[in-house]
Amino acid sequence: MPNIKDRVIEIAEDKGVIKEEFFPKIGMTAGSFRGKAKETPLNSNAIENLLAFFQDVNAEWLVTGKGEKYKNSNVITGDNNVQTITSGIHGNQAQHVKGNIVYVADDKTRKIIKEDEIEIIRQNAVSVEAQRIIDDLTHKLSAAKREIELKDDLIMSLNKTIKSQDEIIASKDKFIDHLSK
Repeated sequence: MPNIKDRVIEIAEDKGVIKEEFFPKIGMTAGSFRGKAKETPLNSNAIENLLAFFQDVNAEWLVTGKGEKYKNSNVITGDNNVQTITSGIHGNQAQHVKGNIVYVADDKTRKIIKEDEIEIIRQNAVSVEAQRIIDDLTHKLSAAKREIELKDDLIMSLNKTIKSQDEIIASKDKFIDHLSK
């Protein structure tokens, strides 16, 4: 049976993040997710950090394995779903629903969201995804800067070696000139 650390790994894999880079972001090390250490509990700070980093993760699922993995994972949008939704609505309520509607099934709760609310939900989802992309690109940029610094150091070291070799060659040339006179 999967434990909480298995679920953390599952989320990292779902999100396509590099685990060895992700674990430090939640205050853990990759070693905490291997071997016998994988069987130990996850601390509350790591849980809090993970839920802040991936705000769409359902905390109940993360901690207990029960429920949906992601919040609003049962959201269905579009006019094609009107029949399904209106069949569960009593009285005249269905007549007041216009445009796209959303059916949210959460613990057998039904909710109709009007078109302007759908746009807010979409914008929030786009915003969360955009922030994830920005964070990922920021991390990649930092890694690229570190790589450039290392290569600059290597270039400087090679330039010093070349200069030293040039000085040795010049010294040998002087010595040969001196011997040939």
